[in-house]
Amino acid sequence: MKNPSLRPMLLARAAALACCAFAPALTLAAGGTTGLPAATILQLDAVREATARYLDVNAALADGYVDIGVYVPGMGWHYLKPSLVDDQFDALAPELLV
Repeated sequence: MKNPSLRPMLLARAAALACCAFAPALTLAAGGTTGLPAATILQLDAVREATARYLDVNAALADGYVDIGVYVPGMGWHYLKPSLVDDQFDALAPELLV
């Protein structure tokens, strides 16, 4: 990481994003799409498609994601792409992969 002083902020941001990102996924895993709006289902499908190439961690590393040293049981390792870190959220170009 180029600026170690950003690490606490990035970790907090990663935790917040993970909570927000996984709530719909947990709903899907627990019983399908019951209760989720159609737009949410479409967004989840788009994100899955945009990130499918990163199911192989080597593809993520080759694309500039770096291991930030965070492992959360039940989630896995967290990888950050520093060039994408900004104040914008783009689900199709995630700053963080888990």
